[in-house]
Order: sequence, then C-alpha cells, then structure tokens
Amino acid sequence: MSTIIRTRPDLPSGIPVERPRDRFIDALGIGFFLWFTGYIASIILYFSVPAELLGWILFALFTPVIIIITAIRFRKRSLSFRYYGLVSVTWTMLAIVFDFLFIVLLFHPINYYHPSVFVYYLVTFLVPFIAGIMYRSRS
Repeated sequence: MSTIIRTRPDLPSGIPVERPRDRFIDALGIGFFLWFTGYIASIILYFSVPAELLGWILFALFTPVIIIITAIRFRKRSLSFRYYGLVSVTWTMLAIVFDFLFIVLLFHPINYYHPSVFVYYLVTFLVPFIAGIMYRSRS
C-alpha cells in the first residue's frame, strides 16, 4: 500500500497533510464497511443464535476486526487529533443511524437497545480515537 501522508513544500518537512479523499475513505468508507459487515453477519446469525446473545457474539467477533482494520489503516500515519476524532464520531454516527434505519425501523425488534449495543457504540468511538492517541505519541 502506498503511503497516504504527503507533505506540502511550503510547510516544514514531515508535517502531514490530510487529503479529502483519505478523509472520505477513513471516515465514511471504512465506517460503512465495518457497519455493513456486522449487519450482514447479524442477519446470518439471527437464525442460529438466541436473540439475547446475538449482540455479545457480534461484539466478540467484530471488535478484533475493528482494531485490526484501524491498526492497518492508521499505524503509519500521524494525523491530528481532530482527524481521529472526526473518524470516531463518523463511525459512531453511521452505526447509530444505520442501526436505527435498517434494524429498528425495518425489523421492529423488541428491545433492540441491549447493553451490548451501547458497548458496541462506545468501542466504535474509542478504537479510532485511541489509535490516534497511540500513533500520534509515537511520532
């Protein structure tokens, strides 16, 4: 994968420049991909797992996926805290809005918002934000 960070000639060497394309991919592209894969997995598992355990099983399966994808995407980049905050907020908002539209409104589940869903939203927010803190402190 080619490096995504580039520098501008008018800035001191090594200062990262956030490109709009990267921002789109990081925030909306990866955020949607993560939500959609979890959504498809939940539909598949719905028929074989008790409903009260489904959220926790998905959480256990997809938390490592979120961490791995975040690490791969951001490990060689040192961007602003604002950038990582934008990614965190975008991923969380995508999850909340799409869950409501495509699960709550579409399937009308009884008591969808179990503790596992709130933990999932929290982790979705924290993973890119903590990655930003970790990768910024290394540079």
